[in-house]
Amino acid sequence: MPSGAYATLRSALAGALDAAIAAAPAAVRRATAADLLALAADGCAGTTLARLTVTRMPDYRANLVARELLTQAERETYVRHNIRSLRAEYPPPLLWRMLIRYLFEYQYLGPALGMTRVADPRDYFLYSTWFADDFLATGVIDEARFETLAAAVGRLCACHAVDRSRLRLPPD
Repeated sequence: MPSGAYATLRSALAGALDAAIAAAPAAVRRATAADLLALAADGCAGTTLARLTVTRMPDYRANLVARELLTQAERETYVRHNIRSLRAEYPPPLLWRMLIRYLFEYQYLGPALGMTRVADPRDYFLYSTWFADDFLATGVIDEARFETLAAAVGRLCACHAVDRSRLRLPPD
């Protein structure tokens, strides 16, 4: 994908993040104000959050390769270990940073990466991580905004692929 197209996708994510922040309840914006100010030091918070999302792409690319090398049982174990609550890692003032990490990790469950056979990946994510309680039930974002943000991150992830013809896989 041309770098200009990737930059456009990244800008779209930044805009969606800025819109989510603007639509969040006033109490949430107040509680996260100091971090939002730090995130906006070089422009706007959404741009910085989108940049932070893209810094995780080497992990995503490594997982694209791992998907080809791991057994289904190993992939399931990996996903179920890594898709977890992030409450202990992000205090409430860092809510927006936690959101982008969740949006990135949600991609592990999606069809693009294909790491798991979880019957309902969306519900698994929402309820096994407490995302539904922490973001949806509190009104930080609504379900439509979650879908918009997840799709924006998914489009960035979809720019990366493995050329299976270049892999030297052991015989089955």
